[in-house]
Amino acid sequence: MLCPCCNANMELGVIQGAHGVLWSAKKKKVFVVADESIGDIAIAHSILYTAPAYLCRDCEKIVIDYNTK
Repeated sequence: MLCPCCNANMELGVIQGAHGVLWSAKKKKVFVVADESIGDIAIAHSILYTAPAYLCRDCEKIVIDYNTK
């Protein structure tokens, strides 16, 4: 896969989480569950989670697909 930011080749790997993984627009002081009412997106709902992820070492970006269903 080519990086959408710099067009360099990306490496396939995984994103992992031991107690769930989430993306949020604001950094949380303490780890909490995703609050979808303010736009948080839960990346994982289980205790052990892995998902394919592409890493760009040139611009330090990671691209993953998420599914909230």
